[in-house]
Amino acid sequence: MTIQLPFPRSRLGACARTAALATMLLPLLGLPSPAHAEWVYDTLHGSACNVEGTSSPANLRRTVTGSTNVGTTPLSVICPVLRTIVAPTIGYRVYANGSGLSGACRLFSMANTGGMLSALAMSGTDAGRRVTALMPATLTPEQSHQAVLCTLPAGGVIYSLEFVQ
Repeated sequence: MTIQLPFPRSRLGACARTAALATMLLPLLGLPSPAHAEWVYDTLHGSACNVEGTSSPANLRRTVTGSTNVGTTPLSVICPVLRTIVAPTIGYRVYANGSGLSGACRLFSMANTGGMLSALAMSGTDAGRRVTALMPATLTPEQSHQAVLCTLPAGGVIYSLEFVQ
């Protein structure tokens, strides 16, 4: 009995060699190897965000679609960052999804004593619908906590936050 492969045997060998090489090199770059670890993806619904500072709580409407600024002036909202594991070598990538987010969000990392470790601007190219930042592992020690602070324009929405660990 002969088994017919859908591609030439030499291609199969090349694929196996490439996979083996990737498994060896990814950890050296600080990325998880497919054989040793997987990325952890977590999502937080936008309704988990709260009004920050002196902004008017009455202008933040939480619905099944997320949190919307129903006021006529910009509104500051703060959203917790969900961490389920210790930071991988390269850190955490955080995405904010919504509308009106272009240039309006920052990712903060705070020490367990309350001191600020870092504040990073979140940027994106999707017309203010998706912004991102990478927080290095050195700025996210085990006992730290992180948050995203966004200034929503009138009608701006935060649908969700995604965390890649």
